[in-house]
Amino acid sequence: MASISSLSAETRHTVTCLPNEILTIIMKLVSVNDLTNVVRVCQRLHSVGMRVLYGNISLTDTVTLDIMGNPDALVTTSQCCATVVRRPLLANIVFRLNIELKASSNRVDWKLPGSVIAPIGTMLRQLPNLAHLELRVLGTSLSEILSGCPFSLKTFSCDTCDPRPLHNFLINQPELTELHLVGPTQPVGSFFLNHRYGQKIRKVSGTLDVVASVAPGRPVEEIRIVDAFLNTEMIRTRISLLTASKSTIKTFRIVTVICQINMIEVIAEHLPNIEVLGLHVLAPSDRHIPYVNLLDSIAPVIKMLPRLERLDACGTDEYEHAHWLEHLAKERRLLEIWSSISGTLSFVKFPTGAEWARRNGTWAHVHATPNMYTIEHHSHTKPESKWFDS
Repeated sequence: MASISSLSAETRHTVTCLPNEILTIIMKLVSVNDLTNVVRVCQRLHSVGMRVLYGNISLTDTVTLDIMGNPDALVTTSQCCATVVRRPLLANIVFRLNIELKASSNRVDWKLPGSVIAPIGTMLRQLPNLAHLELRVLGTSLSEILSGCPFSLKTFSCDTCDPRPLHNFLINQPELTELHLVGPTQPVGSFFLNHRYGQKIRKVSGTLDVVASVAPGRPVEEIRIVDAFLNTEMIRTRISLLTASKSTIKTFRIVTVICQINMIEVIAEHLPNIEVLGLHVLAPSDRHIPYVNLLDSIAPVIKMLPRLERLDACGTDEYEHAHWLEHLAKERRLLEIWSSISGTLSFVKFPTGAEWARRNGTWAHVHATPNMYTIEHHSHTKPESKWFDS
């Protein structure tokens, strides 16, 4: 096998290094029909291969600093931009673009000047067929990036809520179905998008105020609220805006520091058709305020959601190897309780990372930590269980 691999590599190297004159002589010895078939196959492979290579681009760039410690350049982004400008046919096949900027220092008191972020805007203006765009740009002004873009997006994700340029950009995106405004620079206030625009948005992520301003009058069916300090009163005063969606909200996810059961009950009371409920708690558990207490008291919520199929209870809890039996027993106890009140719940993810699925009325692991797999396996013997040019 090694000799075949080496021969193949040697053949490829030889063919690509042959001068055009030699290749021409070889091609003239091939029949017209065979040569025509070869050309057609090569064209097809080239077309498909280019789309695979360049249809989805992810750029991660570190902001370099000058001698005074100020933002100086985006090297990778500038090189990618230069390629797009030089090769418009290549730019035409870019359908998905993710750009993530990382700071090269711990300084957070500066903003990227227009001269530094200009290549991002230049590149975006060269991508007429872009359909999916994700920007993580460290709070950079969006007016330098999103003006004059020729594409019509299906999904847009941004970590910076710069209201005026963002609004001006979104009113020109009539085909948008997903809007995700999540990041460290999110404002406390709401982002308002006139009800005449974004009429196809089905999925929205952001702070409670952002989501509450986007959901009314649009066919939103999937919500993800990322808000550090949610409380019951905040939910209660805005729940009517969430229920004003044109569509039935089927997926509801919350990412917050502390999640109160009263808060989830308000959501379940007003949105009874939820099929997927996600609870991501950022605060670590302790003996006094354990995250599992939320799960211990969530049974009434499950009863209020007759269509609930999936419960994702993610958290910062670490799986404790020494207490795997305790984890297992607790999870099984909760699953039995929930099964007795819900005939639709079929998948649960616990804060420990363990995932359970119910098939034919029986709960079984579909995923657990490697340590859990190892221990459970042994316990079976016991009675109990870069794409730019250089």
